[in-house]
Amino acid sequence: MNINRIQNNLSIKNYATAKSNSAEKPTFEAILNANKDKGTNLNEIFEEASRTHGVPTNLLVAVAKVESNYNSNAVSRSGASGVMQLMPATARGLGVTDVFDARQNINGGAKYLASLYKKYDGDLELTLAGYNAGPGNVAKYGGIPPFKETQNYIVKVKQALVGENVDFNLSNYKAATNPKSDNLQALKMIEELRNILNEQIIINLQEITAKIRN
Repeated sequence: MNINRIQNNLSIKNYATAKSNSAEKPTFEAILNANKDKGTNLNEIFEEASRTHGVPTNLLVAVAKVESNYNSNAVSRSGASGVMQLMPATARGLGVTDVFDARQNINGGAKYLASLYKKYDGDLELTLAGYNAGPGNVAKYGGIPPFKETQNYIVKVKQALVGENVDFNLSNYKAATNPKSDNLQALKMIEELRNILNEQIIINLQEITAKIRN
């Protein structure tokens, strides 16, 4: 399977999506530039984490957008911190010593997503549910937990995957260890993302058509 071919097929710029309040929202590029001025190039970190852990760049960016809107200093009421909103115990288990360090945090989040994706045998929705609610709750309910927050979270990440303000060009996936296995996982994730993109595009077009008719 040709990854570059998939990259071209998945380019979000080829699709027409609904525009909503785009003028009021900071673009992803603006956020990247703001962080770059502070000495942190988030774009490079996302791509680095993608190559290292075999997780598509666009998925990392979408999760980061929903989790913290790319804010390295974000702290939730539950104590999750940083760009990828890692809980203290999770961060320690991932080897993250400074949750407010963007490179450590994003790499930690990518490592966690990769492990969850493997745990749930390639089911991206369960992966996102596990990331948001914890693997314990996914096991407890035998699937996506009946939590509004988690269910909304999955929807938001899917929407972010086709959002206008996110750069979704896929990187080349060369994991640090066991390249064949990790590249296969990356390809499976790409296929899953392509399915989600197609589904969301259809929904967007249906909504646009309905608005035009009304």
